[in-house]
Amino acid sequence: MEESTVFRHGKRAPSGTYRNDPFKNNSYWGGVDYGYLVNEGKVQMYNLGKWLRKRYKSFLPERYNNRDFIVYSSQVDRCLMSAAACAAGMFPPTDDDELWNRELRWQPIPVHAKTDDMIFQRIHCPRYSRMLREVWKGEEFSEVNRKNAEFYAYVSQMAGDKLRMLFGILMVQSAFDVPFPEWVNKSFDKMHRLARLEMVSHTYTPELTRLRLGPLVDAMINSFEAILEGSDNAHKFMFWSAHEGTLVNILNGMRIYDYHWPEFGATMLVELRKDDKRDVFINMLFKNSTKLSRLALNECGFACEYGRFKDLLAGMRMTMEEWERECFDGGR
Repeated sequence: MEESTVFRHGKRAPSGTYRNDPFKNNSYWGGVDYGYLVNEGKVQMYNLGKWLRKRYKSFLPERYNNRDFIVYSSQVDRCLMSAAACAAGMFPPTDDDELWNRELRWQPIPVHAKTDDMIFQRIHCPRYSRMLREVWKGEEFSEVNRKNAEFYAYVSQMAGDKLRMLFGILMVQSAFDVPFPEWVNKSFDKMHRLARLEMVSHTYTPELTRLRLGPLVDAMINSFEAILEGSDNAHKFMFWSAHEGTLVNILNGMRIYDYHWPEFGATMLVELRKDDKRDVFINMLFKNSTKLSRLALNECGFACEYGRFKDLLAGMRMTMEEWERECFDGGR
């Protein structure tokens, strides 16, 4: 009936460097600028589009049309590029009517850039920022910081720089199999664990989850509702080109995150389905490079009755207008 897909962009160059970084030369990632897709990432996204086309071939129209299919993306260039490449894999020209250039089997498909408060979620929300600081100052995270103070100092000294963004840089570099210095090899697994903990802090409480995810959840539910109501404006397929943090926030917000870092191209599928008895339910799945796994909300299971699914997510849902009001009026 309807499908919403959220995926992490394709393989990219690191977003920056640090003072003692031995890999500052961008030749290690094909000469592209910081944060941009490398060719492997473009192929990755194109192949994801082909995979989505194959999975939903009985559901999607053969030819692209704007009534059935819509693409949303973070405003960050690597996500816009990923969205375009994925859409190209899903909807190549099918016949002479669509083939506008015989030297190029491609057709332009619109990509709608959404505010990064919704997708990238580096949000400017005073209330959210205040509440997150309170979580970080709380006993659990304070204890983590006390136990790891020497480790933080060691890594900062070896990197010659502040820790902020360091692991993100190293994580991307590791995808290119560069020969890390010994201090990175010794520290990487521990940095990974601490980075995951920092990531889940963003949706640590129900209120943080609501402010972090509310408008995105609302957009998905509204899309499902439009399909069920038979609206002329309903899209059968909607996808969101996003970031690893977006996926972690959704999974942890639903309390089903398994603490694995989403790899490039990792994809979450949320399917609105109807069975032979015309009962409406939700299936959720997660795809990485090697397998497709089922996801199940607590208290609901894999084939989650739609009304129950909507009830379980009600506490996460808010309109953008509500978000702005609560962020700024409630943040004073």
